[in-house]
Amino acid sequence: MNKEPENLLLAIELENIYSIRDTVRIDFRAANIKTKQAKMLTDNVFVWNKQKILKTIGLFGPNAAGKSNIVNAIRFFCMLVLECLQHNEGTTFNFRPFKFEGYDQKPSRFFIDFVCGGIEYEYQYTLTRDEIKTESLYFYSSTHRRSLIFERTGNTYHYGTKAPIMRPKDVEVNTTRKNLFLARASSMNRELFANLYKFFLRTFLLHLKDPREVFSEEYLAQNKQLLLEFLHLCDSDICDIAVRNATIQSPFKLAIDDQPVAQEPIRIRQILTFHKAHPEVAFNFETEESDGTRQLFMLIHRLIDVHNNGKALILDEFDRSAHIRMAEFVLNYIHASQSSQLLYSSHNVRLIDMKHLRKDQIIFVEKDENGATSAKPMVEFKEFRENMDAVKAYINGYFGAVPSIETSVPVLKQIVKNQKQNDSLA
Repeated sequence: MNKEPENLLLAIELENIYSIRDTVRIDFRAANIKTKQAKMLTDNVFVWNKQKILKTIGLFGPNAAGKSNIVNAIRFFCMLVLECLQHNEGTTFNFRPFKFEGYDQKPSRFFIDFVCGGIEYEYQYTLTRDEIKTESLYFYSSTHRRSLIFERTGNTYHYGTKAPIMRPKDVEVNTTRKNLFLARASSMNRELFANLYKFFLRTFLLHLKDPREVFSEEYLAQNKQLLLEFLHLCDSDICDIAVRNATIQSPFKLAIDDQPVAQEPIRIRQILTFHKAHPEVAFNFETEESDGTRQLFMLIHRLIDVHNNGKALILDEFDRSAHIRMAEFVLNYIHASQSSQLLYSSHNVRLIDMKHLRKDQIIFVEKDENGATSAKPMVEFKEFRENMDAVKAYINGYFGAVPSIETSVPVLKQIVKNQKQNDSLA
């Protein structure tokens, strides 16, 4: 019997940031879907605390609907937890609230419901571009009762009694209006907050990571076959990978009294790639491979880490310019894990497939007439049945979230004709 995961995402809410005006909620708690098709997709969920939790959620919609804004908002809010102590008086937070209807004068809000060390926490804060306005942290006890750890409004704090904080006043006086109490308490070695900080740092991954930081002969021995399979699915002709320790001369020259000083050579680790056409010729990964190949390596490295260690990852258009099989491979790879999670955005309508995804794993993103982004899960479209063609329904606008573009030949001819007439009159 598998042990229940100790670190996972349950839900995220965003409000008043970028094109997001009203609350957008991303919920990893699986909906109560009892259809035969959903029951077959057992690998798409895992169980925590007797609840089914989704492993993947996809954001779909037209260009400029706000998919990237949702991803970037989550990244901003989580990065602020990690970096807010760098903000001093006179600095502003690098984000934009919703621009219209007076929302630029209102606070923005971030809420995250997550599990750390087997315990469920709800963490929330609001802020303007100039200061943190409110902040709170709750946890759920073994009896499922929601209990306060701390609440903050401006410089006023309240604390719960179920999870006492060691010398909270010391943390208070060192927390400025630019800082989050959670981050300050972590920096002052308060154990609970240090563990929560590590969740944002090590478990909820916001970006890709350069594989050169971890590549070694041992790492390659464990993961080479998977790396090559990924590359093959992406139509890469790389057929082998190797790691070589090399010695180079220092690029800097030192001199004392105008006399050159001998310098110790520098030992470096090089990643070498080999291509099908000439498998005996080595290519330097850093200097001779394309940006696209290096980006692909970064994606593969992150996915292996997430899959093997039960982490969560957020990716914007992870399948851009990639073959459909690669996108399917990524989702299947996450679904094959015990408890890893992926939130992604995509334009790939072929992923909207009821044979591979549950209805609660698909969220449609669109903007209203006021430019505000909304997000609606497919599961809320009650009349849509899983035996219907989801891709066709999406393209035909059943779920909204498709671009309204007239592309017929007569319309395009008329546009060209009008332009020529305007040019002739100019």
